[in-house]
Amino acid sequence: MREFQRIGWRLTAIALFAIVSAPAAADVARKPSKGDHHGHYPGNRTTPDVEAYIRMLGRKSRDAWQHPDAVVAALRLRPNDTIADIGAGGGYFTFRFARQVTRGTVYAVEIEPKMLRHIEREAKRLKLTNIRSVLSTGSDPRLPRPVRWAFMCNVLHHVDHPRTFLRNLAKSIVPGGRFVVLEYIMGKLPTGPPDRIKIPKKRIIAMAKAAGFRLERELPTIVRYQHVLIFRKPRRVKGK
Repeated sequence: MREFQRIGWRLTAIALFAIVSAPAAADVARKPSKGDHHGHYPGNRTTPDVEAYIRMLGRKSRDAWQHPDAVVAALRLRPNDTIADIGAGGGYFTFRFARQVTRGTVYAVEIEPKMLRHIEREAKRLKLTNIRSVLSTGSDPRLPRPVRWAFMCNVLHHVDHPRTFLRNLAKSIVPGGRFVVLEYIMGKLPTGPPDRIKIPKKRIIAMAKAAGFRLERELPTIVRYQHVLIFRKPRRVKGK
């Protein structure tokens, strides 16, 4: 097993393909190994088996600990909201958001074109017409217009230049808008990367603050293995 290297959020862990093919129960019961990095592609961005990675991200057994519907419900999205799902992967959260913001828009933001094509095919199959794909870089989400919400689940620790990325992201969120971060807590978990890859909560908060966000609230009871942090972009003060 070779040494892990991050390249953007290009999913470059040295993960064994057993992560993809293992029995569903193992997602909850197994102990993390050195190469077990949920959210990373087993290989580099040119690896042809993107579909296998998408199946791993969207496996039904993930719901048992990720609680995606509870996460989405906690955000209390409005039907006309705009939200950017940054590092959308195979659309695990994208499609859920699209069903909530029925009169709004969901931007599926990815650095991997094959994943965007997958999302576009699935959106068409599911008859979800409010999803727009956005090809980003490791330093800029490249959103085409400002959004009210930005969402990153298991993505920030992949970003090559997180401070620059967050500053650019802040420019694409309207004043008073929110930025949601889900990242793994420290310590041994049944899923997720080793601690050397994780970002401690204090550092996440500091990076978000440096980009201009303020921590509004934390949802500590929804997801057992992750911090759920909701930041707000302050409205401009009159006269300044």
